[in-house]
Amino acid sequence: MNAAACWYRDGFGTTPDPVQAVRWFFVMLAHGDGNGVHEAIQLAKTGALDEEQIREAGRLARDPGSAEALIGTVLGGSWS
Repeated sequence: MNAAACWYRDGFGTTPDPVQAVRWFFVMLAHGDGNGVHEAIQLAKTGALDEEQIREAGRLARDPGSAEALIGTVLGGSWS
């Protein structure tokens, strides 16, 4: 899961896809591995994806709660 997330984040063998990257970081979290949470936060903070893209990643990971938590963590739930 971590390899897939990092490959999508960095575009290793594919075009970079931050939605897929965050999706796999969320899946890791759902399986008890929080190592990718910092990566997901960093992607959101740098503007690599917007609020709807974060929600899409949460939907794909079947974990919308993590998406909402990420949105709340990064910008306090208020996107400009």
